[in-house]
Amino acid sequence: MKVFFKRSLALLFALCMMLGAVSCAKDENVDESDNDNVVNTAGSGDFIYADVAPDRDYGGAEFRILCTLQTQQFFDESSHIDAVKTAAVKRNQIVSDMFNIEIKYIAEDGNGANEVGFATSVRNACLAGSSDDTYDLVIPQSYYGVALGIEGLYYDFNDSEYLMRDKEWYYQSINEQCEIEGQTYFLATTFLMDKTTAAEVVYYNVDLGEEHGIDEDKIYDDVLSGAWTIDKLQTYAANAAGDDKIKGVVSSSHGIRGMMIGCNTPFAEKDDNGQYQITYYNNHLVDVFDKVFSFFNKNEYIEAKELDVNLDMFPDGKAIFSITYAHSMLESNNIDSAVDFTILPMPKFNEQQENYITDVQRWELVSVPTPADADRACIVLDALSYYNNEELIPVYWESLLGVRFARNDKASQIVEIIRNSIYYDFTAVFQLETKKIYAGSGGMPNAATLIMNGKDELASWWGQYGSMFPDLVEALRLKYAELAEAKAN
Repeated sequence: MKVFFKRSLALLFALCMMLGAVSCAKDENVDESDNDNVVNTAGSGDFIYADVAPDRDYGGAEFRILCTLQTQQFFDESSHIDAVKTAAVKRNQIVSDMFNIEIKYIAEDGNGANEVGFATSVRNACLAGSSDDTYDLVIPQSYYGVALGIEGLYYDFNDSEYLMRDKEWYYQSINEQCEIEGQTYFLATTFLMDKTTAAEVVYYNVDLGEEHGIDEDKIYDDVLSGAWTIDKLQTYAANAAGDDKIKGVVSSSHGIRGMMIGCNTPFAEKDDNGQYQITYYNNHLVDVFDKVFSFFNKNEYIEAKELDVNLDMFPDGKAIFSITYAHSMLESNNIDSAVDFTILPMPKFNEQQENYITDVQRWELVSVPTPADADRACIVLDALSYYNNEELIPVYWESLLGVRFARNDKASQIVEIIRNSIYYDFTAVFQLETKKIYAGSGGMPNAATLIMNGKDELASWWGQYGSMFPDLVEALRLKYAELAEAKAN
């Protein structure tokens, strides 16, 4: 599996320029030459987006975007973080002025309790009679939004000439998973902040680590040299052994899944003909399962519990490491924590693994309802994605790790590794279509839930469930083939 997300020199330069600026009260060219995820610095220094964007004037038209309540703060002015709020408003204003539009965000609960309601809103938009009655963009989570695209209710992004999809403001590794039979009905761009805020990372308590003989700079060097592995994390965490007041690592089932995915265990991959084939169960998966199972179930200083119930131990200063989502320490209930922290990528299986791979706890994808003006939607989406990448994302990381950037320039390189390794598994995109095996819900357990529940039963689990997946993937391919035929006619 190749994980690849281009990054511009402009962003790296911006991070370096921010080293002297501290906007957060928290105290905080990669050397890994074989890593396909390293920053791409070729020829981006003089790039001016406005010079290449289409010249359009939409006469003050309203541009409507349906987003989730859970990520609304990164779209409008509702963030509790002043710098993030300012950057979001600036991005919106730049794009509004560029195309003479009025951007309007409509937010609904986008989590499981309201998945039917959100999907209904999207469906109604897709079935609207005209572009005046619909949303221009919809941003549901994949587990209820993708199915609408497979019904033919979304525009095929492959038909657009206005998306610069090879640029750094698109997540190519995710979008490769979204394309079947030459069609792409949903995309991941940097406009969708969940790829940043919900990225699965390892938080490190600097002070607590130092008290237990761990050197922050040594950990950075491990990451940058490609030596940050599960075994290395366990070795560091073992310094908490015998101290009954703290844990070496705390995690939830999300972290277990993130660790499994971080060890390069893709569920399905495309063959030479571009068709998805199930590649999950193999000797490598068995080795990964054994290592991760042992990590979480055979060390008393490592604790994993369901639904993040133990993750408060980290902001309370009672864990050296926490495997969780990036935004956790910027949540309103944690932002005033006294813990001096930094973040690290999910560890590799071993040093021979080529790339770090970062799973994401949230799965929002953007689509264009078929009644919308698709050209206008794509033009504006591309601009919003570019300017979010330039304006909001650097400010976000500065808000989270500003002091860390000022204290150690390796921290910005760590952020780039995480950003460049963002990845959705095939089953994260097509969750309903693969019986929710990615989430391990709806009566379908997965490898992570086995580990969470202490069940060393990988072979019997796959023997019970594995045979259904080739047929499910083929059924999905046939649906796309039908969509292609309908488009052709």
